[in-house]
Amino acid sequence: VLSCLAMLTLFYWEETRTLPLPISRVHGEVAKIGGLEDCAQCHGSADVDMPSACMECHPEIREDIATPRGFHGLVVEQTGERCAQCHAEHAGPEFALVSAHSFSLAGFATREEFEHPWPEYDLDGAHLDIACEECHALADAQLLADGEQRFRGLSRDCASCHDDSPHQGQMERSCVSCHGQSQSFLEVPEFEHDERFPLVGIHDIQVCADCHERETATSIEHHASLPQKPAVRACDECHEAPHRAEFLEPLEKEPASAFTEQHQSACANCHRLEDDSWQSANANFEGWRHAASGFPLDGPHLEQACGECHDPQLDWDERYPGRARQDCAKCHENPHGEQFASNSNYPACFDCHGTGRFVPALFDEEQHRNTEFALIESHLGVGCLTCHEASAEEHIDRAWNALDQACHTCHEDGHDGYFLNLAGTLPTPAPQEDCDHCHNSTEFGHPSTDETFDHTQWTTFPLNDEHAEIACDTCHARQPRTELGRSFGKVEDVFGSLPTKEQPCLVCHQDPHDERILQSAPDPWQDKHGCARCHDEQSFRNASEAGFDHELWTKRELQGAHLALECQACHGRTPNSDALGRSFGRPAQIFGEDLARCDTCHLDIHDGVFERDPELQQIEGRQGCVRCHGEERFIGSLLMEFDHDTWTQTDLESGHSQQDCQACHPRVLAPSVDSRLRSPARGRECLDCHQDPHLGQFRESTRSTCRDCHGDQTDWTALTFDHDLDSVYALDQIHLDVDCTKCHPAVTFSNGVQAVRYKPLPMECADCHKAPGEDP
Repeated sequence: VLSCLAMLTLFYWEETRTLPLPISRVHGEVAKIGGLEDCAQCHGSADVDMPSACMECHPEIREDIATPRGFHGLVVEQTGERCAQCHAEHAGPEFALVSAHSFSLAGFATREEFEHPWPEYDLDGAHLDIACEECHALADAQLLADGEQRFRGLSRDCASCHDDSPHQGQMERSCVSCHGQSQSFLEVPEFEHDERFPLVGIHDIQVCADCHERETATSIEHHASLPQKPAVRACDECHEAPHRAEFLEPLEKEPASAFTEQHQSACANCHRLEDDSWQSANANFEGWRHAASGFPLDGPHLEQACGECHDPQLDWDERYPGRARQDCAKCHENPHGEQFASNSNYPACFDCHGTGRFVPALFDEEQHRNTEFALIESHLGVGCLTCHEASAEEHIDRAWNALDQACHTCHEDGHDGYFLNLAGTLPTPAPQEDCDHCHNSTEFGHPSTDETFDHTQWTTFPLNDEHAEIACDTCHARQPRTELGRSFGKVEDVFGSLPTKEQPCLVCHQDPHDERILQSAPDPWQDKHGCARCHDEQSFRNASEAGFDHELWTKRELQGAHLALECQACHGRTPNSDALGRSFGRPAQIFGEDLARCDTCHLDIHDGVFERDPELQQIEGRQGCVRCHGEERFIGSLLMEFDHDTWTQTDLESGHSQQDCQACHPRVLAPSVDSRLRSPARGRECLDCHQDPHLGQFRESTRSTCRDCHGDQTDWTALTFDHDLDSVYALDQIHLDVDCTKCHPAVTFSNGVQAVRYKPLPMECADCHKAPGEDP
């Protein structure tokens, strides 16, 4: 009763502001709560009305009304600021300002019939069945603590109540703008694809994520974050086109390439949106579209069903392999194998054959000119099968392409392969390597390049100087024309063989040096071979004498006095050249063959004395005269001390060693013809210099030399004679004491010279001893 009286009093006072409120208990409680002392603070005054007084304690309501926002903002616009219309006066702590009566005063029979009246958050669909307390947790609370709100303070954002993990707060639009409130979250009944990409036909899908996969560049969240909306999307942005660009390019130019006014796509020429499958494109695939694939249907192909070429049992890649028009062999057996697979001006079957039938081929002379072998002149009259032979059936395994175009493949080579073998060794760029370099196709027997034939390049034998003036038939003698049309003779027919790089001259010319230079000197020398190392082709007599290395070319080093000699001193000039043009004499013709020996050119003043001992033929690597003499000055000896015994086989260890050299080798008054300054010794035997005191008694004895008996020449009286061994008469005991002169007396010989008699002597006893009575 007290509460009702308070409400009526408040209502009445709000209307009249004249009726006092004599209920001390209410004011006392209010004063306790709010600490109010001025009545005008709640009830207004002459300057402050009641609603303004309410706002003093409820500023958030004032803000809602001013915005306007929320329930109060909307209601105030309709009813004005009349708080008492819905709210009674405070009646103590247990008194609720919002009650069922409040909703009734606001125009709703019950709280459950209350409708959210603002358009920003209109309850619809699934939200209509939700109880108030499911969103407003304090809707049924009797009293609110400080800071708590019964209905205010909730966000209108869906994510404030619902999990936004799918979009993670990346959406600019509200959830309701796409999902609404009536259907499942996975459905977007409120969102419509605009004209940029209408969802029609097979694109009329129900689940957005089927196209807009999460965490991709096409995801819904990615599009929501873009500053500008994406442009129209083409088919290839989502679908991988299995077609080649060559196939798609002509289709993109066709008017039928649009499936909507805004969306252009070449795919729409064959694939319709209303079809159930992309494979349904075959129904729309007309002839002109097949031509866009690079394979126009004409001739026999017009009569073929699609399945005959595109097996429906195969996968798409195998069913439509992208065959080109020239890929006839993909379906048809190729009788030519791989002949036209490469290096051909006519790789496609249709280049030579018609579309109606394969035989006969439509290949004429004009097309043959576009091959690597044009038919000209005499070849025009040759039948095709003459050159293109078959190994089996007609046209099967027949060689049509990549034939050897060399003349010698079909024609016998009149040069026996000489130029063919040489062509591979020519420096690049080489001239033509076949017969057509010299011959034409009109008449093979007459070379077309007699005047321009490069003799150097094609024979490796340059014609320079004198050779350039020689007529061709000098080396290539004319002959009766052979079966091959050859009348120009070969060099080997005249000279026996061909000149070579290593031996270019001596095939045709005789060597005036008898191959001495060829065998001794290096070849090549200074990049020149054979005679060209010294001679030119202008005149053979013009030998290059300047800088001639005598040792290199003759194996004979010129040293000392030899360097001062003129060449003709050893190589005497002849007044007239010989048959080989030689006027420069050979030393061998003058002095002898063994030019390594001094005595070949010079007289041996020692008469071969020093050549008798084989062990002395070489001294410190030197042979001949150089063992003792040098080439600077022949008189000077290379031997510091002449070993007389070694070189003369004469022992000078006796009295002879005390003699001066000229005692046996006296100086001559003037040098002789052989430049000898000392006379040779009379001999090596004693009797060559000394008189024989025995008058030749021992010439035929085993002791034929003086030293056999006399030994050391210092004392000629000392004998090394053993009568028992060195004579034929052994001395017995009786004769040992006999004086030598008893048996060997001095006698006068027939020439009147007196000498001791040694032999012959009688050796019988009676020859010396007389019988008794005989004269002694």
